[in-house]
Amino acid sequence: LSCHRKLLEHLEERMEVWTSTPQLGDIFLKNTSFIKLYKHYVNNFDKSIITLKAMKETTPTFKKFMSELDYSAQLNGLSLESFLILPVQRIPRYVLLLQELLKWTPSSHPDFDGLCEALSFIKELADYINSNKSDSENLNRILAIQDTLVGYPDQSLVAPRRRFIEEGCLLKDKKTKTQVFLFSDMLLFTKPDKKNRKYKGHINLQTA
Repeated sequence: LSCHRKLLEHLEERMEVWTSTPQLGDIFLKNTSFIKLYKHYVNNFDKSIITLKAMKETTPTFKKFMSELDYSAQLNGLSLESFLILPVQRIPRYVLLLQELLKWTPSSHPDFDGLCEALSFIKELADYINSNKSDSENLNRILAIQDTLVGYPDQSLVAPRRRFIEEGCLLKDKKTKTQVFLFSDMLLFTKPDKKNRKYKGHINLQTA
């Protein structure tokens, strides 16, 4: 967070002394210390989610604290896990920003080379994140399901080595619809309504 605040401060300072030939590429190049931090974050993202789940299951005081915090107004109706994915999604947005700046910057402009170098540097990190994207996206899908699930007996849908595979609907008749989610280790049954899904049961595929 402090790295992004520093970047914002430098951008705001530059905006205050805007000239006829403004430059922004150098600011991104001077504020690349967060690159290593992002790599560490991505490398440990899955571990942080699993650790959070374990703490909820094994520490009563922490479980009580998180039960009051998750999905509260303080977290805009979301869970803490949903916020942990946000840093992973930040870097691709920087890539899009720099690409858009380059789109409107002539090659003769003093900032062109700096923007190209900054884009190359940030894109290298984005490519690194993309190499880990499959696991992160799958985990994000599980978190999205969790955020709309009501009555699930465990604290979290996230579990070690669990992966989301597919979802679909079963129709008993025109009025009775069951939404089913297939995970690598579990089949989850829910009853959908306008905003949420009510937990109806599940089958453990490892013991079935």
